[in-house]
Amino acid sequence: MAEFYLIKTDNLATVHLYDEMADNFALLNYRETILPKILVADNGAAPSSVLLIRPNIEHYMLGVIIGRGGIDHLGATLWGQTEMSVFDDGQHGVWGMTYKYHERAIVFNERNLHRVWDVAYDGYVGGKDMTIVDMNNPDSRRQFIDASNNYNAEYEGNSIIPVGINETLTWLPSPMLLCDFENMNNATTALATADMFISDVGRFIEKTMSRVDGHAAQTELKMKLGAMYNQLELSNNHQIVKDATLACTNNESTSCRLMYQGTSTSVYTDNQSIHVPGSGHHGNDYAGVAAVRNGKQLAASAAPAITTYTMGQTNAKPAM
Repeated sequence: MAEFYLIKTDNLATVHLYDEMADNFALLNYRETILPKILVADNGAAPSSVLLIRPNIEHYMLGVIIGRGGIDHLGATLWGQTEMSVFDDGQHGVWGMTYKYHERAIVFNERNLHRVWDVAYDGYVGGKDMTIVDMNNPDSRRQFIDASNNYNAEYEGNSIIPVGINETLTWLPSPMLLCDFENMNNATTALATADMFISDVGRFIEKTMSRVDGHAAQTELKMKLGAMYNQLELSNNHQIVKDATLACTNNESTSCRLMYQGTSTSVYTDNQSIHVPGSGHHGNDYAGVAAVRNGKQLAASAAPAITTYTMGQTNAKPAM
């Protein structure tokens, strides 16, 4: 999955993003860490905003095997007790249920089963730390390309791609597509896959981009994202687009080019700070949320405490 963060750069000092490996927020110095890695513009001007993209956030995911009960489905235990166990051999693509019968239990149909994919997280892999691709360094770009296009291994490449925007751009719709906007034929063919639930990619792109304020900003955004997309060879991923079922049996990960707005805090030299909560697939990030997502901690509740008060009689006179 992917996230983006749009940060205005005027007087920008630091950017605070959530690091899922550390399960806490960390900061990036704009002048020292981010700006030198943005692709140098033709006119050498500093960008008015920077778009930080994390395109390869990767997790292990849990699936569920459902067995439906009843005489017409899995069957019925007419007497005695039944023990059921579920097995899933991902390496060989074999899954199902077995039964152990006590006394004289009878089951009529033990193979009416259903498999549900990607139900919950099962551990963070990579793609959501503070490492940045240096767009001015061919070696850094090549390392990202190799890691991004290897679906048979856990992702260990750099997480953040910095894109400089010169036009005034204050916000972006969430979610939005990450694709080659300069070549819509390739973008539509590559992105119109069943697992994305988008039947008309071209119309979705037009609808999304029409919400971006200003024609000049729309044009530059399409150009910059398209150039970045091609420089980092992200189009290669679509040559092996697979659904979760087929990818799991082949021990591969899957990729979705929908990116959501992530949680960020921008701190400026004039003591101003802007906090943007995340919206979308991951939701809002906060310290400790990785443990919640992995089922090892309960989410903090913000419900107000209800207290009962007893009011006694008072001798005070009302004000005139």
